[in-house]
Amino acid sequence: MPVPDLGDSQLVFLGLSAFFGGLIFGVLGFAYGVIASLFLHHAYSPSEVVFLVVAGALTLNLFLLPRLWREISWRQSLPYVLGGLGGIPFGFLLLVYLPGPVIKMAVAGLIVAYCSFAWWMQSANRPDLPAYAHSKPASFSVGLAGGIVGGVSGLGPLIPSLWFGLLRLNKHSQRGLSQPFGILIQSVMTALLLGSGRVSAEALMSLLIALPLLGLSVYLGFRVFQAMAVERFRQAVVIAAMAGASVLFIRQMLVLG
Repeated sequence: MPVPDLGDSQLVFLGLSAFFGGLIFGVLGFAYGVIASLFLHHAYSPSEVVFLVVAGALTLNLFLLPRLWREISWRQSLPYVLGGLGGIPFGFLLLVYLPGPVIKMAVAGLIVAYCSFAWWMQSANRPDLPAYAHSKPASFSVGLAGGIVGGVSGLGPLIPSLWFGLLRLNKHSQRGLSQPFGILIQSVMTALLLGSGRVSAEALMSLLIALPLLGLSVYLGFRVFQAMAVERFRQAVVIAAMAGASVLFIRQMLVLG
């Protein structure tokens, strides 16, 4: 099979997505896909973007796994993971059968709405969530939503990560829950995309090219994370997610218009 030839624009946007996506992931622990998508959608097809998002995020999660092993809460994350696994097939069907611009606008709108709610909940007068919010059924439901979103867009860990902020978990507890969810959900999504034949040779080559820069940028982000205050961390989660979703939504409106 001939080696795929990537264009100049693909290389530029791939490099930007790898650096900034990895840097933000190192700080927030989940937002690689949100940030990387802003660049990748300028040079790659929707299916290629989803693959690069989930495969890149999986690589980053595995890269950080040795450093975060002691923080990971495997048992507590199980309801989220089971919900996510149940949601992936529904999201993947949406990815296969719905038009790309429609999917992107729907996902972006959902993220903007969720981030607006999360920002309001982080205000000084925000109420405490009811005890049920900490229950296993609630955790399963959040994971289910994350699985559906992950199947259709590759942004599955976004939903649980914002939910952890609403539960007022500290940044280490959030990472302890988000890492196993991300690793398992992204592994399944990567396997589904590869098995379905929806991954091009260009996308595979792009992932290999991006790996060294991803490793460097996530390391830099991890160092920033260690020095970050909890409230600033939560605000950065919401700001990064809302900014990425807003840009994606506007871009798709222009495409459809």
